[in-house]
Amino acid sequence: MRTILISGASRGIGKAIALKALDDGHRISIGLRNPGSVKGTKLDPNISGKEKVMISNYDANNPKNAKVWVQSTLNNYGSLDS
Repeated sequence: MRTILISGASRGIGKAIALKALDDGHRISIGLRNPGSVKGTKLDPNISGKEKVMISNYDANNPKNAKVWVQSTLNNYGSLDS
């Protein structure tokens, strides 16, 4: 099991990668501009479990968001692989 950061997981290729990683048994930390966009889906921590899915507010236009996201992932899961 790996801990994987994935941005843009609410749609398109980011969503496909997040779902595949989750199906393969990895822990995922997804960075989204709109965290509510995955509510009620398999990418919702309340559906798949908070030990498997973590959501962070992330906007690539704000460099501080990346640092907060990475640190939050490390605090939550203790490590980061990809």
